[in-house]
Amino acid sequence: MAQNNSPGEHPQPVYQPAPPQYQAPPNYQAPQPPQYQQPLPAPPQQSAPVPPPQKKGMGCMKGIMLAVILFVALAVIGAMAAPKTNRGTTGTNGSSGTGGTVANPVAKIGDAVTVGSWNVTVEKIETSTGFDWSGFKNMQEPKGIYVFVYATATNNSTKTDSVNSFDYKIVDGTGATFDSCNELGCFGYPNKLDRDSFNTQVPPRTATKLLGIFDVAPHSKNLTLVIERNTKIAIGNTP
Repeated sequence: MAQNNSPGEHPQPVYQPAPPQYQAPPNYQAPQPPQYQQPLPAPPQQSAPVPPPQKKGMGCMKGIMLAVILFVALAVIGAMAAPKTNRGTTGTNGSSGTGGTVANPVAKIGDAVTVGSWNVTVEKIETSTGFDWSGFKNMQEPKGIYVFVYATATNNSTKTDSVNSFDYKIVDGTGATFDSCNELGCFGYPNKLDRDSFNTQVPPRTATKLLGIFDVAPHSKNLTLVIERNTKIAIGNTP
């Protein structure tokens, strides 16, 4: 309220009471602002294991090996499953080798055997330690001992053919093989005895008297004359 002051008096300020201040209740704690928390780092991601690189060509080699093994297995199975047949063979005496019959039986001296288009008969066997093949003391001497094979050969074909020396061999009981002598004297000596040597040309349907000469080891046992690898004629032993 305004006061009326007398003239010459200073106005007196009027004081009003201050408004009551707010007092917090006892044990009151002011709220704290939230503290910033740093986010935890994410766990490392595990990458899938990378398979080691395969060597070039290994897969191809494995495939080839498997194919080869399969082929061999099929071949063995096919061979085991194939039916077995007994084929008859004609022996030197004309018999058929079937069942329990022995194929290519061994003939003996004096037997006529058929070899292709030829008929061959061994007449006799002789041995020699050397001979004069020319009549002028040109001696032909063996490294072992000579075996003379006297035989008759007939060409039953329709053309001229030769008695090939490579088709005649002597085999002993141990399997040792002796070829016919190819020295000059071995081809000249048969002419002195009115015989033909190996490699002589024989006309068709004609017979020739042969003398085959072989250089054989001494003391050979169970000698066999083998003609064209299949026909066999037993001719005895050497001294």
